[in-house]
Amino acid sequence: MIEMFKARRPWFIGMLLAVVALCVSSCDSDDDDYYDSSSSPLCGEWYSPETDTYFDFYGDGSGEFERADGYDYDFTWSAGSGWLGVYFYDGTVWNFNWSFAPNGCLQLYNTGTGYTTVYWKQ
Repeated sequence: MIEMFKARRPWFIGMLLAVVALCVSSCDSDDDDYYDSSSSPLCGEWYSPETDTYFDFYGDGSGEFERADGYDYDFTWSAGSGWLGVYFYDGTVWNFNWSFAPNGCLQLYNTGTGYTTVYWKQ
């Protein structure tokens, strides 16, 4: 029995290495952060007429949220394929699922409230 295991060991080690290589190479590029360049589709100023709020996403991962009453809140953000995290300096975190509608507007679905807000590029 030991001889049979010794004979199969190179095959087992080869398969193990192949599985490890497959796991390492199968990382999806869609999981990369989208704020690493100014060409990100989220970068820019976005306005929602329904809530009278603005989001400014900057290419360096920072941003600003402005409410209708004039209050501004600075934040950092990270995003990937369909997800967006907004991290305010007071510790508040907003998590969104995002998508673009065919008309070009940005749809932010707040996973905490279950509400979708539509933003237009300014």
